[in-house]
Amino acid sequence: SNLSYYYRPSTSVAQAEREDFGLSREQRIYCCPQQLFKVQPVMDRLFLGVLENDPQATILLFEPPEKHWRAALEKRFAALSPLLLERVKFLPTMPYA
Repeated sequence: SNLSYYYRPSTSVAQAEREDFGLSREQRIYCCPQQLFKVQPVMDRLFLGVLENDPQATILLFEPPEKHWRAALEKRFAALSPLLLERVKFLPTMPYA
């Protein structure tokens, strides 16, 4: 028999505040919740455009399981604009729930 069962994640997830992640209330948050290997180089200019047009913008990405992905992305950012290194923040990967 091919039975499957969906295990519903717990709904008792602790609430977090911006400050818990080093983010202020004044920052406007833009989140890109993709794995870093999916962030293609064409997106670098898109991120830069957001930051240039919104002085309160901070872009959030998630820390990858493979550290070299972040290093490669930061190398691309540095080649394009230091603004990307200053205002793109990495959050720890969150649990599934």
